[in-house]
Amino acid sequence: MPSPSRLLPLAVLALWLALAVGCSSSSSPADVDAGDAAASEASADVAVQDAGADTGPVGCAAVRQPTVHRPASVACSVARSESEDGGMLACQGDAGCTGDFECTAGLAGRCVPRAVGRLCYTCSYDECADDTKCPAKTPCRCREGAPSTSANACAKGSECRVDTDCDPCGYCSPSVVGICGRGNSWYCHNKDDECVNDADCIGGIPCNFDVQAKHWRCFTACSPPPP
Repeated sequence: MPSPSRLLPLAVLALWLALAVGCSSSSSPADVDAGDAAASEASADVAVQDAGADTGPVGCAAVRQPTVHRPASVACSVARSESEDGGMLACQGDAGCTGDFECTAGLAGRCVPRAVGRLCYTCSYDECADDTKCPAKTPCRCREGAPSTSANACAKGSECRVDTDCDPCGYCSPSVVGICGRGNSWYCHNKDDECVNDADCIGGIPCNFDVQAKHWRCFTACSPPPP
């Protein structure tokens, strides 16, 4: 039987091993709290990222692309057909004329019939060749081509020049307004539109912008010229 003096070192060694194993398998409350806090912080980061995801403009998915719209500004033709000089009844006033040769006060002057009222002739000039000569959000309304004697003019009453003026839905289209035959102004489409193109309407009624209702609908938006 071993003597007590030999058993004592063995007992001390066993106790030391037991304490070492216990310390390595346990964590202090501070360590547990730090781990939980790190996990919570990671979860919060995920929540903020999800909440900040961009889902796009609300309501614009319903806005269809119109057949005619203005993605960018365009330059107008500076060529303008000449009028037939001579024998014309001049309108009263400084702008009255009997031929193009009398229309020299502006750009591309032409002697043309007055748009409304009694038939007589008056000088007409180009107001613009591009959008930069017009007020903000007002495009330059170009004549259809060189064979035309109509003038390039700023489309007064417009609310947009190009599609990007119509954030967030992004389409700027021409609508007949005022007196029939006097040209179009340009307006933004939006999620409240009842039509987008003339083809959406029936009975030959066009799709125009209603300046009172502030959206597009099927109706005749111009009135005949006065006598």
